[in-house]
Amino acid sequence: WFGDNILFTDVYELKEDIGVGSYSVCKRYFIAFFCSIFLFNIL
Repeated sequence: WFGDNILFTDVYELKEDIGVGSYSVCKRYFIAFFCSIFLFNIL
């Protein structure tokens, strides 16, 4: 059961990393999109 526990922890951390990574990418894209609209409105 010890090996299964390590495997579960690795998979959980992997999913957590993927979730955080995709969230940061989406946030970065949204900020870039919002800034481009803002600058376009100024121009």
